[in-house]
Amino acid sequence: MMIDLKSAVRPAQLFHMFFTLGLVGVGTLATLAVVATMFAPHATGVALVRFANLPAEGVTGAQAAAMVALMLVSAALWAAMFGVGRRLCQSLSDGSVDDAADAATRLSHVLLALLVWSVIGQIAGSAAASWHLGDGQRIVAVSLGTPQISLALAAFMGVFLARAFTVGAQLWRDHTEIV
Repeated sequence: MMIDLKSAVRPAQLFHMFFTLGLVGVGTLATLAVVATMFAPHATGVALVRFANLPAEGVTGAQAAAMVALMLVSAALWAAMFGVGRRLCQSLSDGSVDDAADAATRLSHVLLALLVWSVIGQIAGSAAASWHLGDGQRIVAVSLGTPQISLALAAFMGVFLARAFTVGAQLWRDHTEIV
């Protein structure tokens, strides 16, 4: 039985397009945030505090800068995830199992970093967004909900995928040496 390579490559090409759109989207949002911060740094920070559903009266410049910095770190991690996902899909489309194994390993590392950042960023973001509030009104939120559980499952599937690609690459090298 012959393997139909077109049916195997087509999903990788579609996911490559998805990862490209995600990378462009995150890049666009990050660029807009940087431009908005350059022209109105305080207003950008206030908008992020309001996005966190907190009162924005009395937000300091340091808080605004912290909110923008936290958002840009998140955007950078998501951009890294989309970029590595694109590389994985391109490697699969090209039939390069060694590159696919390396990209899958990097993808699992980025997903684990996103998981850790989702908790740390939430703690730092809630503290930064509520720092201007009075005593007893400040918030330090820690939540392990559906987004973190989904990200953890994706990261662990990424680790498994990386191991599977590594074994597959080794098997492919053995096969080509024998044949």
